[in-house]
Amino acid sequence: MWTILSSLISPVTEIVKGWQSRKKVKLEGELAVSRASTEAKVKRLETSLNGDIAWENTSIKNSGWKDEWFTVVLLFPQLCVLSLVWQSMLPRDLLR
Repeated sequence: MWTILSSLISPVTEIVKGWQSRKKVKLEGELAVSRASTEAKVKRLETSLNGDIAWENTSIKNSGWKDEWFTVVLLFPQLCVLSLVWQSMLPRDLLR
């Protein structure tokens, strides 16, 4: 009796074990992909952060008047013309 019952149950248990092993392999693969993706994102963020820090350090080293001279050179003639326009708009009594 037990031999007949075990011969009927044995194929079913093998099918379930196979299904479980395939599912386990699939989940391990998804975990490996997820882990690799996360590591790539972390590495990209670290690289980006290091690049931003290097950019800021270079910006600090190169800052000063040599960056602003172009603005001053272009702004000066505009201020001169604007002051002439303002003078023409003011009443004559305020200019004396």
